[in-house]
Amino acid sequence: MSKFAYHTQQLILTVLTVVTLLGTGTARGALAPDNEKRPAPTLVPLLDGGTTDVQPLIGDTALRNLAPSHVTEALSKGLWNSACAGATIMLAKQQPVMDALGVFAMCAALRNDTKALHSAMKRLEQAEFPPRYYEQLTQGILLLRKKSPDKAGAIFRNVLGQRTDDPLALYFEGEALHAQGKDTEAIASFKSSLKGWPDHAPAHSAVARLTTTGNASKSALQSAIASTERATKIDPTNRAYWQQLADLCDRAGETGRASAIRLQWLTRRSP
Repeated sequence: MSKFAYHTQQLILTVLTVVTLLGTGTARGALAPDNEKRPAPTLVPLLDGGTTDVQPLIGDTALRNLAPSHVTEALSKGLWNSACAGATIMLAKQQPVMDALGVFAMCAALRNDTKALHSAMKRLEQAEFPPRYYEQLTQGILLLRKKSPDKAGAIFRNVLGQRTDDPLALYFEGEALHAQGKDTEAIASFKSSLKGWPDHAPAHSAVARLTTTGNASKSALQSAIASTERATKIDPTNRAYWQQLADLCDRAGETGRASAIRLQWLTRRSP
């Protein structure tokens, strides 16, 4: 199994858990038509591990108080599971929020939920005006899943031709470039994404990882450590970020700190 496929599988499992908790059947009904030295790893950043940041959304209080801005705020921080959960809740409550519909479609594409994806894309076709931002992003994600990063990249570039500095499109363009082995260009895309979304944890993690492949310099490792630290502060529940930070500390000679991180964040405690 390829690294892309493995980490896609991990995200799919996480998102499926989220959607099960929130009741996907209701959400799909809302979408239906009126008549749903150690070498650094080179992983696809968005798919490099799940988070538990959706947990505060579960419960009646959260259902009553969830604001439409939650989805876009979660996206801007790279809290992908939280954005998916928020979109699912809003659609289950029949809130007519385009961002929620678009994010739900992207989530369905990521977890390969063909029924939900079909319903979401059909509703997007009815509701989204050209140039169909979310429809294009969803199609690009599908092509990434099908291991066609060159075609996916073409779609993301088309979106950027219409929305030049769009952070989400820039992030996905970085994903496509990385999947093609064009890491220099991918780093540039991730950094451009951070100009619009300075708290996007996956982009910080991606830049740190891709700038320290091979025999990285001491200064490059320190910069990567700082970027990964920022990612852990934005999304402290993501174990993949802590693992990356521990590995970078090891490579920088900070072995004591690496051990402490693993003990505190990566060691599963007995009940």
